[in-house]
Amino acid sequence: MLGPYTFSIGDTTACSDYVRGGIVSQVKLPVIRNFKPLAAALAEPEYVISDFAKWDRPAQLHLAFQGLDAFAEAEGRLPRPGDAGDAAKLVAAAKAVNAGWAQKVEAVDEV
Repeated sequence: MLGPYTFSIGDTTACSDYVRGGIVSQVKLPVIRNFKPLAAALAEPEYVISDFAKWDRPAQLHLAFQGLDAFAEAEGRLPRPGDAGDAAKLVAAAKAVNAGWAQKVEAVDEV
């Protein structure tokens, strides 16, 4: 079995005798990956749970960023830090996004 720092050159019976040196070129074969369309991935995401003590965090974060995007689109700007009015509009935008989802979050975390 080959490791990460070794390689195999295959059958060399048709080659001339080895003298010294040589050049090796690494050839990486292309790999085709298929993904969901962005609209489908946003509507029905597949979360990677890294902290099982906070299993609901990925959905809350996804919802928060979707709410932030909806806020920015509606207001034409990002929310101002420390502005209670902008915070309320952001939470309302996140709740509106959640209402339209097929995989709804039980309760929008407002903190």
